[in-house]
Amino acid sequence: MLSVLLRAVRRRRGREQAALAAQLHAGAVADRDAGRLSPALAAAERALKIIEHAPGEFSTDAAVVCNTIGTIREAMCDYDGAGSAYRRAAAILDQDDDTVVPARITVTASTARLHRILGRLDAAERLYLAAITAAENHYGTGAVEVATLLNDLAVVYKYAARYADAEALYRRRWGSLRPPAAPTTSMRRQSGTT
Repeated sequence: MLSVLLRAVRRRRGREQAALAAQLHAGAVADRDAGRLSPALAAAERALKIIEHAPGEFSTDAAVVCNTIGTIREAMCDYDGAGSAYRRAAAILDQDDDTVVPARITVTASTARLHRILGRLDAAERLYLAAITAAENHYGTGAVEVATLLNDLAVVYKYAARYADAEALYRRRWGSLRPPAAPTTSMRRQSGTT
């Protein structure tokens, strides 16, 4: 009977800890986006500690938080710290599980961006190509995620003075986007344009 009660307490505690970690992570992202990098980093690192010590399986969550820590450290020009966070996130996501594909694409793109910043254009190209392939397979060729990655790779080509390749990707990016859905009657009512 005690083990049943202990498992129930651990599950409840795990949910509470997961909720706190999610709240801290959301705050870290908001602070990062607002340019408040030190509080963002502190909140993200606290969220990661909670996830690491919480009962249950939160590996994808840990990888997402590691990626966020990487983006914060990148914004702080701590490129070694960013690279370390991205490598940790990639190691966590190194599993054959379709549920981690979106997170893996994000981490791969973040790592590619870091290589681009550091002038490692060949490594950036290789990683962006891998992210594009994964995104096309997961989201489809017309997805905005794919278009964003195509744009990012085009920037790498531009930095490498491969202007024709960059232009081809820019054209592919715009050509690949799905057109927005036509507004429905209910959408027009909500916007006041019936």
